[in-house]
Amino acid sequence: KEVILGLIRFWPNTNPQKIVLFLIEIEEILQSANLDLLDDLITPIYTILNNCIMSKHFQVAERTSIFLTNPTIMKWTLKNKQITFPLLYEGLSTNLNKHWNTRVHEQSFNLVKIFNENDSELFLDCAKHAQEKIDLEKKRNEESENKWKELEQMAKSVEPKFQLRSIERRSVLDIDSGLNIEFLSAGKNDISVYNPMYSKSRYARLESVFV
Repeated sequence: KEVILGLIRFWPNTNPQKIVLFLIEIEEILQSANLDLLDDLITPIYTILNNCIMSKHFQVAERTSIFLTNPTIMKWTLKNKQITFPLLYEGLSTNLNKHWNTRVHEQSFNLVKIFNENDSELFLDCAKHAQEKIDLEKKRNEESENKWKELEQMAKSVEPKFQLRSIERRSVLDIDSGLNIEFLSAGKNDISVYNPMYSKSRYARLESVFV
């Protein structure tokens, strides 16, 4: 059990070759283990299998299908079908509708056929729940899109209270230093600017020099 949990904990999600090796390792462990003692690992194991079976990498998806058709694991899957069928339905359904690889598509079809023949009512119930989940997600996306559109319309209808005026750089001759002090002018009220040529305690405050 600790070995399987360790493999799941460090699952190489971004490396297809390592995923295949991990699948082979878990399959060998399950074949030689007493599966009745591993029922509490069904959810994490089959969640991983669901993600793997709908992988775009055909070797990962194909290896997962082979994993599930192993007689020992298939028996365990059917024995705990109330848990395993709902966990695997999303991946199998996705492969039947979208997967690009023909062999993966055929393997997924064979698994669906086995599960449906074993308990068609349960499998139909899984399909119903999956569709409800899709509809709910679609509804949430539509509501989110509508809220963004409302915010955009509100933003367009509100006139800005402040308008940015043109700002230009100006300079004035400082009598004390004989240097030209640069500052930013925004019309009647010019911005006070610190002259780096002065000491830190002295500022050049230039107000209403230009009108």
